[in-house]
Amino acid sequence: MKQSYLFLTGFLISSQLFSANITIIQGTFNAEAIWSGVATSMGHTVSVQPETILDNTAFFSTTDVLITPDYNVNYSALRNSNIIAFMQTGKSVYLQSEYDLVFNGNQAYQSIVNSLGGSFTWTGTVAGVLAPMNVLGSLATTPLTVAPLTYFWYGCNSTICNYFDSFLEYQGQYFGFTFCPPASGTGRLMTTSDQDWILQSTSLDLMQNMLSLLLTPPSACGFISSSINLGNDTTLCTGDHLLLGSGISATSYLWSTGATTGVIIVDTTASYWLQITAGGCTALDTINVLFNPCAINALFAPADSLICPGTCTDFIDLSLNAAAYIWSFPGGNPSVSSDVNPTGICYNIPGTYDVTLIITNGNLSDTLLLSNCITVYPAPAPQGITQSGDTLFANQGAASYQWYHDGNLIPGATGYYYIADASGNFNVVCVDVNGCEVEAVIFDVIAAISELDGQPALLTEGSAGLSITPIPADQFLQLSIQTQTPSEISIYDMVGKEIYYSKIKNSVSIIQTGNFDDGVYIIQFNTETSSFIKKFIVHHSH
Repeated sequence: MKQSYLFLTGFLISSQLFSANITIIQGTFNAEAIWSGVATSMGHTVSVQPETILDNTAFFSTTDVLITPDYNVNYSALRNSNIIAFMQTGKSVYLQSEYDLVFNGNQAYQSIVNSLGGSFTWTGTVAGVLAPMNVLGSLATTPLTVAPLTYFWYGCNSTICNYFDSFLEYQGQYFGFTFCPPASGTGRLMTTSDQDWILQSTSLDLMQNMLSLLLTPPSACGFISSSINLGNDTTLCTGDHLLLGSGISATSYLWSTGATTGVIIVDTTASYWLQITAGGCTALDTINVLFNPCAINALFAPADSLICPGTCTDFIDLSLNAAAYIWSFPGGNPSVSSDVNPTGICYNIPGTYDVTLIITNGNLSDTLLLSNCITVYPAPAPQGITQSGDTLFANQGAASYQWYHDGNLIPGATGYYYIADASGNFNVVCVDVNGCEVEAVIFDVIAAISELDGQPALLTEGSAGLSITPIPADQFLQLSIQTQTPSEISIYDMVGKEIYYSKIKNSVSIIQTGNFDDGVYIIQFNTETSSFIKKFIVHHSH
């Protein structure tokens, strides 16, 4: 032994699932006191016995876990045989080894492992304080979370794979091992190759985890238990996903995709490999995964299924597993397409139209016919523009109107008529109840009327004349007419509705406006040879 230490006399009490019987072999350096304290703190019953109990099998019936905490126990062939028999009852053993492979504990561990179907050889000694000593696998987390050991003095290391979990690691070398024999129902054999970390009470949490694992039922460990097998090559349907790596336990993982997680999910045809490392050993397996279309389904939708004559729509492909497309648009232009998402399919004639899509992927095909897929509205009523004086009239009945002067939109000019205040070309765009447009145009309009807003207006042409007073009107409107020919007067509101009509013969006429709403009105005065139009305002004083 390198040197002796005082041992810890008090232990933290931890929770436990059951009380077990722990038999500890008495040694030279009093390590049994540390183990006894840990086991007692967990609620287990401890019995410290001399190493001579290993000379027979009597201890089997009163022992759930056997701990030999001293590396220099005399392991005779008989004692090794009894330890093996004890393990074959399904119970586990902790056997202390040390920094040199020739020590009794090291030789016994190697001998028992090899007798139970393992293959173990100590590699050599690493000198100095080996810290931090990393704790790997379940012993790092179950049931307690264990930090790296801050003290581990010298150690005998090994690199082992099959049937082993290597749980203490320093700079890529391993110093603690759990052996799970290949024979079903055989207990574990655990060792660490330095007992000073125990004598120093460096990690009571790790000792608790070790006892907890030794008390669990036998199971496999190491590369054999987690045999790296990604499964047989497989073919799946396009759109499916495959989980790879489930159930494979290792210290580190490296996938062909570059991932370093224990599992990956794949959905793309490829050859995938996984390389794992555990206990200084590596292994690799490969699986070929092929994703093929298992079903094909034609599906599409028009961007707009209700359109006006002479307009166009697009089509959106929603098919499953299609590789090639044949579209048919009877009545449309173009009438066929091989695009994935055809655009600019135009329809000129009102009616309803079918659309057909045929898809293929080399092996399968599918056809979808959508009857009456496209509805082309009836053409809107034809439009025209007539001129009366400086007023332009479009055909009534449209849902909305918009007037333009020399190609420029006239703000607010949204009635079926428009009073031109400037000469030029005018057009009107009319929209029907379906949202379809029709346009009319009139060229070379001459605006011949001038106004003096806010003043009595005298509109003359030749010998004819008309004056309107007062402006604004309140209860009446007086018209003075300088003509001897028969005349007629019409008054319209601003939406073009005629609200007053009269034939006049006198030179002065009075029109009652007391029942007119406040607002702007249009008065039209027609003779046999002339036509005059004038806006006027009605504003009632209160």
